[in-house]
Amino acid sequence: EKSDPKTMMDLVKAEIESSDILLGELSDESVGVGLEIGYAHGKGIKTGYLYNPETFYDPVIAGIVDDVIEYQTAEDVISWFKENYFSGN
Repeated sequence: EKSDPKTMMDLVKAEIESSDILLGELSDESVGVGLEIGYAHGKGIKTGYLYNPETFYDPVIAGIVDDVIEYQTAEDVISWFKENYFSGN
C-alpha cells in the first residue's frame, strides 16, 4: 500500500521537529536525506553528515551541516558520539 506523499512528509517533519539532532548518512546520493537535513537546519536543529570516504561525498550537504563525521565502521561513529556528546562536557 502506498502512503500519501504529503502525509508521509508531514510525519517526517514532525519527527524532525521533535529531535535534538538529525544525522544524515549518504553512502549514495539521496535527495530525500538532503531535504531532511536542510529542513532540520532551517528549523535550527543540530545536523550531522555521516561520511564514509569510500563512498559518495556531497560537498553541498557538508557545507550546511554542523558536523561532518567521517567513519569507516559503526565503532567510529560511536566513538565520535562518545567524544563529542557524552564526554561530560
